[in-house]
Amino acid sequence: MKQLSNFFTIIGLGILFLPNLVLAMEKPNGFPTKSLEIIVPYGQGGGSYQMASNFAQSLKTIIGVEVDVIAMPGSFGIEGTNHYMKREADGYSILQQVDIIASLYAVKKIEINPVVDLTPLAITQIAVSQIYISNLDSRFKNWPEFYDYGTRSNNKISIATVGSKESMEQLSMKILEFATSISTQQVPYDRPALRYMALVEGRVDALFEQPGDVAPFLNRKLIKPILTLVSKQHLTDDFGNTPTLDDFGLNITLPQRFRGFFINTKVDDERKKYLEWALKQAYNSDSFKTFNKNQHVITNSYRNIEHATLLMKENIKFYQKINIKK
Repeated sequence: MKQLSNFFTIIGLGILFLPNLVLAMEKPNGFPTKSLEIIVPYGQGGGSYQMASNFAQSLKTIIGVEVDVIAMPGSFGIEGTNHYMKREADGYSILQQVDIIASLYAVKKIEINPVVDLTPLAITQIAVSQIYISNLDSRFKNWPEFYDYGTRSNNKISIATVGSKESMEQLSMKILEFATSISTQQVPYDRPALRYMALVEGRVDALFEQPGDVAPFLNRKLIKPILTLVSKQHLTDDFGNTPTLDDFGLNITLPQRFRGFFINTKVDDERKKYLEWALKQAYNSDSFKTFNKNQHVITNSYRNIEHATLLMKENIKFYQKINIKK
């Protein structure tokens, strides 16, 4: 009877592990047979490069080939994106992009349609944005004091943002200014490291950023968040005691930072389907889950091709509606 019991235990374990076998997907005609590359059209110090680099480590274990991450900063993501579109549409090159590609297309600053010329393979991060101040700044220690300082007629707060008027950061600040009557001057920085150090070194009064991107500065207590730019009902992670929009009666909708991977639409459908599967497995890997947790992104950020495409379309309509050219 003991032998029979062991037999059924082994069979039971086999059934338990069976789903892992089902998850495996056959490579289309052996693809990929050589290393893949991820083009990141932003600097190496920013959140996009950090995310792509971590993600690549998980992805290569899934597909069995190396995954190289290449930073191509310039013109707020335009140069790297244009360069990517010149690569052969064979599936060996993947573009990492953020929400700004939707706003750039909405105002025709880039001709590449992110849901026609590109296929969004996956959204892998939806981040929460915050406003940060230096811990050494004695003028204000929290949002009420910051707000009071910024609404005085002779004070104009300087805030470091991504260096493009089409960026989610600059657009959000414009909406926030209108809702609060706070007076700010946005100081654009294309390179993340320069943006962060501008606050630390006192060249700006505040910084608009996401917590994962500035984690080293937060851990060293050089800076601190004073406002989380989302309503509490949309938060799915712990952001401590930092107040949110609805804590101050700010009933406004701000665009969110999301990061994901795109591919030339001309790539063979079977390869796109395989890459969509592989990216989902990489997203669900323990190492990337830990990375996302440490980055404080929204839980369950993943969107497949279908839902990532819907998200992109919604963002394009949003940017077109508010007319960010003004």
